[in-house]
Amino acid sequence: MYPETSLAALADEQTVLAAVMLYAGLMVLGTIAALVVTVRLVHRPPDWFRCRATLAGGPWRWPDLGFVILSLLSLQVLAWGGDWFATHAGWLPRDHGSRVPQLILASLIFEGSGLLALYAYLRWRGLTPAGALNLRRNQARRGLLGGAVTYLAVLPLLFTTAVIYQFILLRAGIAPSLQSVAEIMLQIRDPRTLAYMLLLATVLAPLFEECLFRGIVLPVLLRRLGTGPAIVLSSLIFAAIHLHLPSLAPLFVVSVGFSMAYLYTGSLWAPVCMHAIFNGVNLALLYVVRPAL
Repeated sequence: MYPETSLAALADEQTVLAAVMLYAGLMVLGTIAALVVTVRLVHRPPDWFRCRATLAGGPWRWPDLGFVILSLLSLQVLAWGGDWFATHAGWLPRDHGSRVPQLILASLIFEGSGLLALYAYLRWRGLTPAGALNLRRNQARRGLLGGAVTYLAVLPLLFTTAVIYQFILLRAGIAPSLQSVAEIMLQIRDPRTLAYMLLLATVLAPLFEECLFRGIVLPVLLRRLGTGPAIVLSSLIFAAIHLHLPSLAPLFVVSVGFSMAYLYTGSLWAPVCMHAIFNGVNLALLYVVRPAL
């Protein structure tokens, strides 16, 4: 989700001002974090070769990419098929004005079934999630802290990229827009449904996507391509699968941040935390600026 590019179209001046103040506060913190991280990396540079070797030396190989590709394709087909069947069977409303039930069903199929499929695959390979995906309990504190700091440090670059990219798109005649999932979320008013969407955005989706892209794809590419090409290629794939052109560049930038956080900390908790904060902030901004009904 990346709503910042369409805030002015969603709410009146008062709510836009509140959103701007919220984001401005985060930008100040992000600028400070970026300066601190830069100074630290200059004076105490990490052993990037060792960091890369640690991740690349894991259990993941080229055949495991087949599982990732097959899972994403199969889950997408199942989500579309489940939507079509439930709608035509009368289990879900046919009213296209509200797609909230369809979104809930699709998320249960995609993220819910995806996590179960991943767990089954790990057990089939004789691996434990904590060990194979670097989700060990003793890594959690360092990983979560690293993810939070990296999110703040990336924020100024993320915002700058979004502004420049949207300007380029406007010059090309492409209007800013929200992702379809964000547009559907704006329709939600029921507290229980909203709580589920919050759980989806900050727990289920970050955990599933990071397990696949940083947990499996990135280490395989690191082994074969080297650090720079692996991060760039995995981030391009991550941004592209969201199928939303106005979000492509910002998603690429934040995905590079996810990868760097994982590479530096060696813990998948870092990109999971960073991804959760990214989604949570964007979701909060959406609900601050949505029109009052």
